[in-house]
Amino acid sequence: MSLTVEPSHRRPADTPADPAASQPARPVVSAARWGGRVVAWLVILTSLAALTVAVLVPRLGGATPYEILTGSMRPGLPPGTLVVMKPAGPRDIGVGSVVTYQLRSGDPTVVTHRVVEVRQSLAGEVEYVTQGDANPVADENPVRIEQVKGTLWYAVPHIGRVNQVVNGDQ
Repeated sequence: MSLTVEPSHRRPADTPADPAASQPARPVVSAARWGGRVVAWLVILTSLAALTVAVLVPRLGGATPYEILTGSMRPGLPPGTLVVMKPAGPRDIGVGSVVTYQLRSGDPTVVTHRVVEVRQSLAGEVEYVTQGDANPVADENPVRIEQVKGTLWYAVPHIGRVNQVVNGDQ
C-alpha cells in the first residue's frame, strides 16, 4: 500500500499563485474615452448654464422671457428665439425699440414688434405705431403705454422652445 502525501506548501491546481489574480480585472480607461467623458460633462454644464442665464436670470431681474412664435420679426428674431423683456416706461421706448405688448387688456396674448413711430393721440396720450420687421406695413392699431409689457433686454436663438417647456405657454 503506498501512501502519497502532498506537501503543505503546494496549492491545488485550481488556486492561483497570486492573490491579486483572483480579483476581477479593472477596465483600462483610454485617453480617448476619458476625453469623451470630459467633453460630455462640459456640454452638459454649459447647457445648464445657458438655460439658467436664459430662463432663471430674467425672472430674478424682474424681466419676462417670451418665445417668438411667428416669422414677423425675421431675420433678427426668428421663431424659437427667446426674447427677454425688461419693464419699461414711456422714456425708455422710442423709434427702433422692440416691445412686447398685449393686444387687448386682460387678454394674455402678446405681440413682439418694433416701434416705427411715436405720436400723441387726440387725447394727448403717447401712442406707439409698431411693425414686424418682416411685415410690409405697420400694425393697424397703435399701442398705448398700458399695453406694453417691456422692451427687449436680450435675445437667445433657439432657446425659446426650451423656455416654453419649462414655463408653459406665455
